[in-house]
Amino acid sequence: MFRDLRQKANWSEVKMKQQTYYDSLDIVSEYSRNRPTYSSRVRDVVMKYFDGTGSRPDMLLDVGCGGGQATNVFAPLFQKVVGIDISQKQIESAKRQNKFDHVTYQAGAAEKLDFDDESVAMVICAEAVHWFDLEKFFSEAFRVLKPGGCVVMIGYWTPSFIPDSYTGDGNELNLMHTQLVQHLFADEIKERIDGYRSIMRKYADVLEAVPVQLKSRLETVVDEMNWDMDRFAGFMRSLDAVELYNQKQHDQVLRKNGKVTAEDFRNYDIVPKFLNLAANKLWGYESYKDPNISLNVKFEMFTIAATKPRD
Repeated sequence: MFRDLRQKANWSEVKMKQQTYYDSLDIVSEYSRNRPTYSSRVRDVVMKYFDGTGSRPDMLLDVGCGGGQATNVFAPLFQKVVGIDISQKQIESAKRQNKFDHVTYQAGAAEKLDFDDESVAMVICAEAVHWFDLEKFFSEAFRVLKPGGCVVMIGYWTPSFIPDSYTGDGNELNLMHTQLVQHLFADEIKERIDGYRSIMRKYADVLEAVPVQLKSRLETVVDEMNWDMDRFAGFMRSLDAVELYNQKQHDQVLRKNGKVTAEDFRNYDIVPKFLNLAANKLWGYESYKDPNISLNVKFEMFTIAATKPRD
């Protein structure tokens, strides 16, 4: 199922779909509210690597910054910070939440960075590089990096999520969750297989594509949190596979009826269907709305880093 399609990928089409997806106002809102923040432990792993390069923390460039989730974590450690994203609506969201005088946001593509040669100390990409044209991105990233500067790429795959009340084998339950996802989102997974496969393999393809010798995989950080079902449902709504599935259903209803009502949305919305199947068939609850359900959620944050040679 997850065969290599990179050579067949039409990257201009992929990026256009990505931009359209992240320009959805609903997704921008859900992304800002419900995606996990990057912990201080993730920041510390990255900065340990950066400090080892001997570079000065003068300018940070966050490529694919979204609503500023990673930008906010690293901003206090750099003198100047710029976040760019291909989605103008994500940039508008980032600007609204910005609390730093030395941080700015602007629309821009990863494959064409509007910055001077050797002007950036560190380039970061958090949960974004799998959508980029890697050859073009790395060419641009190493062009704008100062000698000794580094590019850092952070990612995470779908988290494990176990009800606190669950007494069975957590690994087995997570496998059943994965099987349920693959069943419900089979078409969506096929459409975006290249990006998903890259994340599932913890950016192994990204590490291989980095065009310098000074590159490595950094320490993996597991961030653990407790979420209620409203928060987890919000996280699901921030996922592109969910948005793609619901958009297809929306378009079908619109073609058939000429309009889409709130009742239509409730009937085709995949999020409550997925959560009710999990709650009823796997967790032992009648409904995912049971107030007693609390989830232990774990995100495995993995990081690839590379340094531009000084010679």
